[in-house]
Amino acid sequence: MNTPATPAAKPTAPSEKPGPSALMTLATIAGGLVALATLLGFVLHGCGHVAYSTYLNDWGVQEGLFPQTADWKVVRGYYAVVLQGSELISDIPWRVVFYACCGMTTAIFVANLPTVQRTAFHDWFAARPFWIREPVKAMVGSAAVLYVALTMTLIGTLLALIPGWLGERAGHLQAIEEREAIHDKDGHENHPAELWRDGKKEVSGKIIASSEALIAIYDQDLDLVRTLERTGYEIRSEKSLYSAK
Repeated sequence: MNTPATPAAKPTAPSEKPGPSALMTLATIAGGLVALATLLGFVLHGCGHVAYSTYLNDWGVQEGLFPQTADWKVVRGYYAVVLQGSELISDIPWRVVFYACCGMTTAIFVANLPTVQRTAFHDWFAARPFWIREPVKAMVGSAAVLYVALTMTLIGTLLALIPGWLGERAGHLQAIEEREAIHDKDGHENHPAELWRDGKKEVSGKIIASSEALIAIYDQDLDLVRTLERTGYEIRSEKSLYSAK
């Protein structure tokens, strides 16, 4: 008795692996943006810290007496980058930039050189004694690694100094502008703030920095910067002569 032949199972085509989902792509992009925002925050914080320190030092005020929160340092750093970024070109050490670019160009050029066929020099060098051949190889390799490391260090240092340059320039400029604004163009004294206590005006001038316990003010009558305890003082501000015009 003949039994019917069972049909052979058709081979199944290998299933294709699904590509990365849109959710994973968005997560990758979001992670990159978070990392970039974190790095930008560190840069702005450093720039703002340098700007604030430079500003207080130009006025002769001790920075440790008037600490500034991290948020305000980021804001100050942002304004330093926006206001001073266009003038950074004149402060960049272009000679260092030129050396760094030449170093990177040379390193990339050497790395992309085609492999040289074996020559008579290779045979001659391979025939040298071990105690000569291997130290020469080690020195050449060390020189190449050191060259790349120095070039990368130069570029990294240059990029790291840019926030410091911006912050220092912004702090100096703010202090200079405030000194010039103490007297207007006509020579009239401009007192933007006054310190009163017990109904009596004691100090008149420019407030430089303040905290919960202290206040630093430029006393225009004495022509010096004073750091006073804030307790008991009332701060009164007059309308600026420029805004009154």
